[in-house]
Amino acid sequence: MLDKNQQIINQIKKANKVLVAGYISWNEEVLLSSLSIKLILEKMGKKCDIILENDDDKNYLKPSLDIFSIFKGFNEIKKDLGNLSDFIISLNLENSKIEKVKYKITEKNLNFYITPSNGYFSQNDVKTKNSSFKYDLIIILGTPDLDSLGKIYENATDFFYQTSIINIDNHASNEEFGQINIVDLNKTSISEIIFDIFNNENKNYLSNEIFDCLLGGIIYKTKNFKNPVTPQTLSATYNLINLGADKEKIMKQFYRSRDLNVFKLWGRALNNLARLKDKNNLIWTTLSENDFNETQTKEGHLSNLIDEIIINIPGIDALIIFYKIKNESNVAIYSQKNINLNKFFEKYKPVGNNDFIQIKTKEKIEDIKNNVIRILKEELK
Repeated sequence: MLDKNQQIINQIKKANKVLVAGYISWNEEVLLSSLSIKLILEKMGKKCDIILENDDDKNYLKPSLDIFSIFKGFNEIKKDLGNLSDFIISLNLENSKIEKVKYKITEKNLNFYITPSNGYFSQNDVKTKNSSFKYDLIIILGTPDLDSLGKIYENATDFFYQTSIINIDNHASNEEFGQINIVDLNKTSISEIIFDIFNNENKNYLSNEIFDCLLGGIIYKTKNFKNPVTPQTLSATYNLINLGADKEKIMKQFYRSRDLNVFKLWGRALNNLARLKDKNNLIWTTLSENDFNETQTKEGHLSNLIDEIIINIPGIDALIIFYKIKNESNVAIYSQKNINLNKFFEKYKPVGNNDFIQIKTKEKIEDIKNNVIRILKEELK
């Protein structure tokens, strides 16, 4: 019996055009692993599109994706499925030929006017059908369930149920919804799983550009190895660098191009840091609207701030940033534990993924602070 890695290779070889999708576009690890998969598939001679939900209209803290522009294929990522298949209208020409065809679009209809050269056409001469879907294989990365794909899934449920799915993830919350599932909880990142699939008998499908994407995924996920990593993670990193991944270029892009104002905001956040006095490594900080105004920073800079704190204070189980903007209390929560933040804070209707969520509320900042810390303290046990 073929192992799962070989099953995946065989399914890709059979496919003509592949859709790569994942947990909405602000999940940076999904973005980088999607780019690596697309480049691999193109090396295999396959057509491939990456589609991540367009969430520009959603009001929440989103990190800037500009730092990923150095990775090949970044500018080709699409935001919606577009047209999945054609609608075909067939007219039987056995008993009559066509002299001319006209059409007219009304407010609610498209009408065709077909004039036969002899005789006439009847309803029995007309048949309709949909063409095959333009994608014949779906690869979904880092996504617990199909609903988490957002509108990409909501607007095309039939397509997802009628098309084979390869599901790759490293989170315990994954529902194994694919026809082929690789959910490896021992891997620190999805990039490691992808590297394992292709690094043995399928090295000819890899290249330096792919190595960059995979190493970028590992570095970003582990916050430059400040998060807990396994020997397998370090081994994959060593192999990727030896194979040609440009670590210096990635590090410069991720961590050495920070705006001075971000460091000013970081200084204020560090000055306000607090920590639970028990075994849970839970820390938080509070920022006011004046902190943003006086450092000339915006809410969007908080994603960089989170990275800086995690990199410089290793071993954090969870980090919380409480801040107020325009009379609205905000909470940004990042956790390195394999827990479902969305589930724990469901009553606040958070946005985000299992690792990082944001809450917006009219509650007083002190009230929401007490509730969030209490919930996380219990769950981290």
